[in-house]
Amino acid sequence: MLGIIILGFIQYRKEKKVLRFLFDYSEQMQEYELNRVCNEIGYKKAIEFRQSDLIDIPFTTGCFKPIIYFPKFGIYAAGQKLIFKHEAYHCKAYDCLYRKILFWINVLYWFNPFLRIFTEYFVEINELACDERVLEGLDKKDLYHYAKLLAVMECQTDFLKNAVFLTGYKKSLLERRLEC
Repeated sequence: MLGIIILGFIQYRKEKKVLRFLFDYSEQMQEYELNRVCNEIGYKKAIEFRQSDLIDIPFTTGCFKPIIYFPKFGIYAAGQKLIFKHEAYHCKAYDCLYRKILFWINVLYWFNPFLRIFTEYFVEINELACDERVLEGLDKKDLYHYAKLLAVMECQTDFLKNAVFLTGYKKSLLERRLEC
């Protein structure tokens, strides 16, 4: 049991080192926009921002010192604001902390399939909740742009990862996010 925890911690440290060196620091304009969005939603802590050509979708790491990683492909300014708002809501709700706690619980109770199902469900609900917060008060045009942005980012990810969405086996997370 102790060995599993040690291996998990070693893997975590390796991933942190890789993320630190693969990403460029942000441009001033994007940093300004991110700070403006944080003030708009009432999040007071500073969020670090990094970009890279190596990723397809934005994500946030860091429980107490959040970092938003952003792809370098061209996203129009309104789309960037919506993505910043989505990721800032993750930071405000301490979603990274809860996901890390769930990860460690999964490491400890690796033999429990229900815990794994719960974790996947938690992540999906978490994403839907952030989408719902972002979409509050937006007009139809902005709703359309957000849905289009989600679809574009989903199409840029690996095809095999999304093959389950094409089978019709279950409703995809993208479909549920677009329904909000």
